Amino acid sequence: MSEGGVHRLASGRTFTRYRSKRVCVLVAGTRRDAARMRDVSAAGATLETLSRPPLGDIVSLQHPEAGEISARVSRHTRDGIGLSFEVDEAAVSFAMLALAIDMTDRPAR
Repeated sequence: MSEGGVHRLASGRTFTRYRSKRVCVLVAGTRRDAARMRDVSAAGATLETLSRPPLGDIVSLQHPEAGEISARVSRHTRDGIGLSFEVDEAAVSFAMLALAIDMTDRPAR
């Protein structure tokens, strides 16, 4: 469940979701689709994408700088999908690196 940028897990733990605008690749089976990461936390991400893998499917999210992470499709949204990560050190590292890249990315002049 998500409210006001805070993602609540069934366990009661919460993770603040941060905005991102990075274009990634969503790999579902043999399909590779473009996806824009709207927000990310250690618990998961929301993607803007035309891809609609079935709920519960395991997919891979490839970020151009943060690397790759496995995720479960947790919801479909009007313009994309929600992914859930196994909350562990790899997920925290992926989310933090994705955010750090966005924060230090400077627009072209």
